[in-house]
Amino acid sequence: MHSIDQAIEGYKKSLCKEVDILSLIDRNPTAHKWKVTYQCLCLRETVAWRFVDILGQSWILHQREKSLGSRILLRSAIETLAMLIFLNRLTEDVVSRTISFKDFLEKVINLFAGSRDGTTDQKAMNIITVLEKCEKNHAGIKQIYSWLSESAHPNYEGMRLSYSSTDPEKKLTTFSNKTNNMYAKMQQDGLLMVMGIFEHEYARWQGHFEKLETWLVENEKELEQFKAPSN
Repeated sequence: MHSIDQAIEGYKKSLCKEVDILSLIDRNPTAHKWKVTYQCLCLRETVAWRFVDILGQSWILHQREKSLGSRILLRSAIETLAMLIFLNRLTEDVVSRTISFKDFLEKVINLFAGSRDGTTDQKAMNIITVLEKCEKNHAGIKQIYSWLSESAHPNYEGMRLSYSSTDPEKKLTTFSNKTNNMYAKMQQDGLLMVMGIFEHEYARWQGHFEKLETWLVENEKELEQFKAPSN
């Protein structure tokens, strides 16, 4: 079995199946009277479920030499992963007081419940804005995303370069699907890259979350002004 297949199977087996709010409150009633802790947990795990699902489909398409579809899904995996990277940054920033608790609450609920079609009352943040925030932790991620977008969109690369060739001397343009030749060799490296980032960010979130719990307890009186309802 290929190492990527093994990793994906391992991810699937370790995916969180549920978040029990009552167990959280029993563990730390002061910290978990805030809905934001539950929202953070659910966001982390839904990112994991979606990322693993997309990654698996991208890998299947790559193996079947469907490079464009695999590449588009890799782009979507980066969008999904950016939510976890940004959540880690927000959690780190609120504990260090780089951002206010009010901003933290607002940004987490936006990540947790944002939509573009009005399904919720939270307008989803532009993914480019999220990726710009991720640059601090993973320099170049925005550029990689932009590079992948050129083939995902009907731009010059996604149209002209991918499906046509012109001989200037003969004044002749021929058409064919060149996407596998263009992208197959680099696709596996891209998948391995995002897998590495995912494993790193998913693991380090636990430490940030525990610091957030401690911070919420230590600053309980100060934070009461926000009148957080119980979960």
